[in-house]
Amino acid sequence: MINFLRKIRKKLMNKGKVKSYLLYSSGEIILVVIGILIALQINNWNEENKDKQLEEITYCKLLEDVSQDELQLKNLVNDNVQRLKSNKEMIRLLQATQVDKEKELSFKISMPEESNSFFT
Repeated sequence: MINFLRKIRKKLMNKGKVKSYLLYSSGEIILVVIGILIALQINNWNEENKDKQLEEITYCKLLEDVSQDELQLKNLVNDNVQRLKSNKEMIRLLQATQVDKEKELSFKISMPEESNSFFT
C-alpha cells in the first residue's frame, strides 16, 4: 500500500502537477488524521470497557462483603440472644436460691430451740 502511494506521489511530482500533488498530499494527511482519530476512539472504547468491568467486579465484591457482614451480624445477634437467655436463667436461679435460703432462715428462726433437758 505504501509503495503504491509512493509511486503516485512520484508520478505527480515528475509531471509537474503541483496542484494535483497538493490535493493528493492533503488527502493523505486527512487519511492519516482519520486513522489516528479512529485509533483514539477504539482506545477510549477499550478503556471504558475496562472501567465498566472493574466497576462490576468492585460491585460484586462489595455485595459479597455486605452479605458476609449481614451473616456475621445475624450470628452475633443470635449469640447475644443466647447470652441474654442464659443470664436471665442464672438470675432466676439465683433469685430462687435466695428465696430458698430466706425460707430456710425463716424456718430456723420460727422453730424454738430444742432444750437440752434430755442431757441434764
